Amino acid sequence: MFAAFRKTAPATFISAGLLASLAVVPHAMAQGQSQAQTQVPTPTLSPEQTANLYMAALVNDDTAQARQLDDYLRPGMDGKDAVDVKLIGEAEAHIALITADHMKEGEPPQLQHKVDDAIDRFTRTLVAAVARTKCSAVSSSVAPNSDAPGRFVATVNYTCLVPDAQPQLMKDQARIDVANLDKMEPAQFNESFRLVSNAYAAAQATKPVSGVFHLYSDADRKYWISTDANDVLTAVSRAILTQIPRS
Repeated sequence: MFAAFRKTAPATFISAGLLASLAVVPHAMAQGQSQAQTQVPTPTLSPEQTANLYMAALVNDDTAQARQLDDYLRPGMDGKDAVDVKLIGEAEAHIALITADHMKEGEPPQLQHKVDDAIDRFTRTLVAAVARTKCSAVSSSVAPNSDAPGRFVATVNYTCLVPDAQPQLMKDQARIDVANLDKMEPAQFNESFRLVSNAYAAAQATKPVSGVFHLYSDADRKYWISTDANDVLTAVSRAILTQIPRS
């Protein structure tokens, strides 16, 4: 059973759904200043502050900060919103649906309904774990944009604390046995994912994940725009999912 899940890498398994569904948001904005350089743009928000809004919008579902990001970027978006705030309330259900369909792909219909509850809880627990992640920009450096004369690029360093379920998952490893999902009967599958869901639901956000992404100044130097902020969500979802033991 469940060969489709076994063949899918942990990062791909959830992050594709998350990236397709989460257009949005929170985490309290960290206080930070970019490193001063000659002729550095002086937008309304610093690169760190802008990065915190992006990470809040993509990771935590904070409607207020999503709207703040929209207000900040609207001049550079031809009056349109950068983030669809309406998707915030719909994201969890959408991600759960995508993930559940993927897990059951190729399985006999007569078996699929027997694991629906376990899959539903598992996907919603993962979404909640992502939302509990605490991300903060810690520093940035600003340099001229070699691809766009007169503009600038900021490299932002960030750190996230994701829920750490690994200690409990390792304790339950023999009973989870994710590597053999394709051989499990529904009862075994349900028990495995009950344990996984319980571990994620109880996990505290203490596992650090660090990375960088980039922000680009507009021609008038009034705001910063990101083209790769989704990478933060990918890193967070991977750090959460790869905690599941696969042997």
